[in-house]
Amino acid sequence: MARVARPIDPGKIRKLKERISDPSYMEGAVEVLAGRITDRLLDTDDGIASLHYLSESSSNKTIAEFLRRRE
Repeated sequence: MARVARPIDPGKIRKLKERISDPSYMEGAVEVLAGRITDRLLDTDDGIASLHYLSESSSNKTIAEFLRRRE
């Protein structure tokens, strides 16, 4: 069965364009995605907790500490 697309909402598109142009929004979005990817790669059981931990800082030191705790 074919799926029918929803109508385009110009207001939502305008808001998204504004968010994308904000460097802090993009930095946060990248950190969240990096945390999700890391969780999948490390196959963590505690998913959300480790995602929150990693998204607090994307520094190499923070990630190294996280990996040490996992061992």
